Amino acid sequence: IDLSRFLAIPRRPQGEIITFGNVARLDAVKDHGNLLKAFSILRKRNPHVRLHLLGDGELRPNLEQLAKTLSITNDVRFEGFSLDTAGFLGKIDIYVISSLNEGLPLTMLEAMAAGIEQFIFVTSRGKLLIEDHFDHAVELHSVLERRGKAKEIGDIRSIVLDPGQIVYTRQQEALGLGHAVWCPRQLV
Repeated sequence: IDLSRFLAIPRRPQGEIITFGNVARLDAVKDHGNLLKAFSILRKRNPHVRLHLLGDGELRPNLEQLAKTLSITNDVRFEGFSLDTAGFLGKIDIYVISSLNEGLPLTMLEAMAAGIEQFIFVTSRGKLLIEDHFDHAVELHSVLERRGKAKEIGDIRSIVLDPGQIVYTRQQEALGLGHAVWCPRQLV
């Protein structure tokens, strides 16, 4: 990832409106439908939230119709496709990922590069790899150090955030994305 365009993003001033954002193609595996439903629940509880979606795809008309059905069209912005991911990330407060299946999402690395400082992961049984991915791998560090791989050590350190910047909470039962968004309510 070329970090220069993300590092140049000015810090967004805090305001009354909290803007959630997502960068992804509008495809079934990205599960925007459940994201919209979860946002609808949140919006009913807090009128000062907005959701911006950067990306396009064949599901856009269906998702726009769902937003209309959920009465959230004034609070959701479908921004379409853009190569200006950095500019988009500079306009949001909280980055959300709703994917049903995701490895290490490029957009999360871009969000980190853009200065998003805190991440909340809602995990469930069998999802410990997510936590391990962002942890300090002492064994790997030792091996790389013995082999004189200073560049690789630096690369790894660049994705390990300071304590408290990544928080994990569990969803004990699979009750849907709306419930998953509700689980970290005390952390937000």
